[in-house]
Amino acid sequence: MNAKRRIIKSRQVENSSPALKAMMKLLGATIFVCVISVGAVYAVTTWNDIKENWKLENACIAHLITLGIERSDIIRTNGGCTIKGVD
Repeated sequence: MNAKRRIIKSRQVENSSPALKAMMKLLGATIFVCVISVGAVYAVTTWNDIKENWKLENACIAHLITLGIERSDIIRTNGGCTIKGVD
């Protein structure tokens, strides 16, 4: 009895409709595109944040240089800058 059930179940999977197979392929492709899109948005957002911090650090460095501090004594921080040895 169990052998017949296994055979019937395997035949049902093999004989699934072409429309169902096409729908599953479409669903898989849609999920793939969504994952790639989310990854791209994350990468662009991260890049823009890094770029903005770099601009802020450059402005801070330029300000300290106009005050007469040597560039080699200035350290970049996250969105700003500090002078070496000064806490």
